[in-house]
Amino acid sequence: MNMLLKLFVKTGLLASFASTVWAAESYPISTCEDLANIADNNGEYYLVNSIDCAQVLNFLPIPGAFSGSLNGNQYTISNLTINPGEKGTGLFEQIKGLDEVYFPVMVQNINFENIIVLGDSTTGSNTGLIAGSADEALIDNINVKNLNVSGSDAAKGGILGVASNLTLSNVHLDTKIDITLNQYAGGLIGNSVYNVKILASSVEALTIHNANCINGSCAAGGLIGITTSSEQIQLPTTISRSYATGGVFADKNGGGLIGLVAHHSYVNIDNSYAQVVINTKKYAGGLIGQASEENNKRSNVTMTNVYNAANVVGDNKQCDVMPPNGSGHCAKRGVLGNPDKGTPRVKSVGSFFDKEATGKEYSGARYTDISNNQSYEPKAKKTSEMKTAQTFKAASWDESIWKLEDGYYPTLK
Repeated sequence: MNMLLKLFVKTGLLASFASTVWAAESYPISTCEDLANIADNNGEYYLVNSIDCAQVLNFLPIPGAFSGSLNGNQYTISNLTINPGEKGTGLFEQIKGLDEVYFPVMVQNINFENIIVLGDSTTGSNTGLIAGSADEALIDNINVKNLNVSGSDAAKGGILGVASNLTLSNVHLDTKIDITLNQYAGGLIGNSVYNVKILASSVEALTIHNANCINGSCAAGGLIGITTSSEQIQLPTTISRSYATGGVFADKNGGGLIGLVAHHSYVNIDNSYAQVVINTKKYAGGLIGQASEENNKRSNVTMTNVYNAANVVGDNKQCDVMPPNGSGHCAKRGVLGNPDKGTPRVKSVGSFFDKEATGKEYSGARYTDISNNQSYEPKAKKTSEMKTAQTFKAASWDESIWKLEDGYYPTLK
């Protein structure tokens, strides 16, 4: 937040300043043509009924950086095919607010059904249902049924291609994401840069194909493809009370929640789970494909009350062997698919994985804090133990958040 904005907050002038300087026009949307013709990037738009876009054959992303708001009022946008844009592909090319807390872009209360998002298949563009990229925004109460996102290169997400300074809450979708060549795919976000919060959200029946990138940089995750940041900006990506189910099929860096946590990145995950089958040639983890380290610059991950209960498989049998005999360059593990070398900071508290469902005995996420010589690691449990409520009660899981019932894996309330 800049100094002027801080002064306005402190003196109580913010509300009057916003109402006068940033007063926006309001525009009703009743047809798909209205949606396609959004022209005031500062305007406040709202749906007055459900709209069917089946007859709109060349829907292009709303161009430029949108800094207004779109409220669906619980109505549905259906049968929409979004074609590639110049600076990003989605309902909007880009969305950019003035401040995440006080002046965010707000996209909320919308249902989507039968949506196809066609990312650029030649040059590549950041792609997601809502926007190719988003900064300083709030995405809330979005429900999506039958979404297909495709393209090559760049970042592809079910909701956003690239995100920073953003809260994504109460977003639920089932999606298929096909991406080829060397980049990132996530069920919700392709590339989470920094200060991103995913809250009370889910991706079900996910299918991600991320191919032809064995020698390049690529990652695929149930919620996020990759988290990136810098040594100067240490604002974390947070995942809380969220989950993913389905399957991730990638050449490398496949994870049930996150494909790759890049060095410098900070990630906090709590009260979340994955039931995502992971099939990669190297670096596969039930929760995180890889938490990287480069030139002694480590990634930093904290996991609290998190679990995985799906198979981690692949076509290279060396990867299935426990260290120290396993092949470090193609590790496949119950939680974190890191190579044996390197020591990313992955601190796990009260977390578990199903060793029978994953087919793995080793989590790959053991971390020792040298300041107190205390070790942290998700615990391997049999399926019967993972479906016993006392396993999680003994680890102090909060029953106001979790439904813990014998005979079933924990689910979020």
